[in-house]
Amino acid sequence: MFLGLLCAAFFWRIWTPSAIDRASFAAGDFSGQFYASAVYQSERFWQGQLPLWNPYVYSGHPFLADVQSASFYPPRWITILLAGPGGFTYFALEMEAIAHVFLAGAFTFAFAWRVLKDRLAALVAAIVFAFGGYLTSYPILQLAILETVTWLPLLLLLVDIAFTAARARPALSTKSPTEPPAGGRWSGEAEGSRSAASVGAGLVMAIALLAGHPQTALHMAYLALLYGVWRAYSQRTGWREAAARFAVLGLIGLGASAAQWLPSLEFMRLSTRSELGYDALAGGFALRDTVQMLLPGTTGAWSPLYVGLVPLLLAVSAMLSHAKRLAFFWLAIALSAFVLSLGGSTFLYNLLYQWVPGFNLFRSQERAAGIMSFALAIAAGIGFAALRTQDSPRLTGLMRRTLGWLVAGLVLLAAVLFALWQVTGAPDVTTALDRTVFAAFLALASIGWLNLPQSPPSAGRRLWPMLLLALIVFDLFTINWQTDLERRPPEAQTTFPGLLAQVRADPDLARVDGRDALDGNWGDLTRVHSVNGVSPLVMHTYARLRDTLPKEREWQLLSVKYVVDQADGLSVPAEAIARDAWEGHSLTLFRLSASTPRAWVVHRAHVVDEGAALAALADQSFDVSSEALVSQPVPLSAASAISSSARVSIYEPERIVIDVEAAADGLLVLSELDYPGWHATVDGRAVPVLRANAALRAVVVPAGSHRVEMSFAPASVTLGLALSIGSWLAGSLALVLLARHRWG
Repeated sequence: MFLGLLCAAFFWRIWTPSAIDRASFAAGDFSGQFYASAVYQSERFWQGQLPLWNPYVYSGHPFLADVQSASFYPPRWITILLAGPGGFTYFALEMEAIAHVFLAGAFTFAFAWRVLKDRLAALVAAIVFAFGGYLTSYPILQLAILETVTWLPLLLLLVDIAFTAARARPALSTKSPTEPPAGGRWSGEAEGSRSAASVGAGLVMAIALLAGHPQTALHMAYLALLYGVWRAYSQRTGWREAAARFAVLGLIGLGASAAQWLPSLEFMRLSTRSELGYDALAGGFALRDTVQMLLPGTTGAWSPLYVGLVPLLLAVSAMLSHAKRLAFFWLAIALSAFVLSLGGSTFLYNLLYQWVPGFNLFRSQERAAGIMSFALAIAAGIGFAALRTQDSPRLTGLMRRTLGWLVAGLVLLAAVLFALWQVTGAPDVTTALDRTVFAAFLALASIGWLNLPQSPPSAGRRLWPMLLLALIVFDLFTINWQTDLERRPPEAQTTFPGLLAQVRADPDLARVDGRDALDGNWGDLTRVHSVNGVSPLVMHTYARLRDTLPKEREWQLLSVKYVVDQADGLSVPAEAIARDAWEGHSLTLFRLSASTPRAWVVHRAHVVDEGAALAALADQSFDVSSEALVSQPVPLSAASAISSSARVSIYEPERIVIDVEAAADGLLVLSELDYPGWHATVDGRAVPVLRANAALRAVVVPAGSHRVEMSFAPASVTLGLALSIGSWLAGSLALVLLARHRWG
């Protein structure tokens, strides 16, 4: 309940009914990618369809295979159901994000309470993780990160149950929970509970994988492995038993999420991501960003390394408590994750890149800060709990001395920054000065708190920790509460220029190039077929057309008829048919004088490799309307002057029907990107789908009148769904049987 009230207070500008005070999550990935995808997903959901393909972005995109679409993520289904069939609103997705911040805090509280046996200490850990600089920075806007890492504390809670015998564990105040009682091993949890926890951990891992950020899920999996090994060693669990529990967790986790990761793995291998090497993947925080651990906001708009001044001090001081082993584990995790978040700036990532599976697949290593934030939150909880035990006298003495030196250093730094500000007046210096003064205030307030009397016991000892809790909340809320907010209502995030109405009114299946004028997956929101898009995964065939060929040739191959631009004219013949003002820019809608239909028939084909095809297509003398470049021989005559026609009669996301009139044997070429899983029939007879012109789909058609149908049904989706359904059924059945065995 308390965490819910804190969430309501932290995000009050999102839900307030006051129009003048309303704000929304800032434009960018949240609006342009995640909201747009959720709108498309919701529409297909209410139509009773599984969104396999998206025709509105990137000239066609494997929607379900895009891991960040979260097509099978259960909380997204709940949001879609609550939003109803009338339309998925921006506010609905905002509330989904806020709900995950609450869940992250609630799960952290549950895990910390089990480990620390102290409610207030668990609450400190929950507040630090939920409202610290990491979760309240870019993970909210890059929603897949937030929705994945939310499940980390619940995963660790179940791993703890699977490997730790909690019943005989003493309280934190008497002995470290990592040390078994005299006589050896803990008296165990019921075997059924431990087995059920292993199954449950696998299902939670699957939910995290379905949330759409595999890099964060990878970090979670390795942390769960390390924590499980540490707990198993502490409990003297046999290696066979430990291996069996990990095997159950891994098999259930991978199996139950196979519906997502199998298609996504296939897509990744065919995307530009497969071409990235060490230099592209090794990015992380700059070393100067580490100052944000004390002075947030000084090197960037976000402060993902900031967990609060007092929580950071509590975390470090936890090493002097009686729970040294527990504190050491979490501080070691925090330090390792911090070093990893620096990417190639240190040598750690080099080792992981070469020797640890998975770390050579993802860029932006700064996302390891999520693990650091959680580990420091747990360590802060340990330090807070220790202050309320026999550790208190020496810890408070250490904190007084540390805070005294910190105040002196901050005052000196403030004096230097003030002098620089007087000379330069630079905004960066002003920000640094403001943060330094705020940090000094927090340190002085903490010193004042440490000197408060704790008697009489009935009042002082209850008030003393609550005051520190209030100081932590004040610190984190002050720094983080407006980080992701934009001072405009959510409706403003989903409006687009009115000139696109003319495109929607065009009966032709024409595509639009928004170039740099329109941001994000705007095609999903306007129902206009766009060649633009935003996604971490982009088909390499499309990217090579876009990056290699002249713009005019790209437009021809992708059937672009309209262009939206901020310029007054284009380099090719085009007519300006509408103008509009949008987002502070003046936009013009151009209709190209010549455009290619979605389907056409050629009667000549040349066999070339992809490189030669791109080189030939770059030559403007090559006529794509009469000949095609293919990767395998096609039995056609050389009658280039023969006239044939093709007309798209049905166009649906996963189904296209084309009526063809071929004067001779020919090759039907579609202005649609080739991708595994597209199947074709000619008059009901299955035929192979060929690749033409380096990226497009094509089908051989004999002379005469024919109906060609293309449908999208990837084998990776079918296999993934079968594995997921089987794993969820097996996991659920195992939980039911274990529960019956325990209670029956």
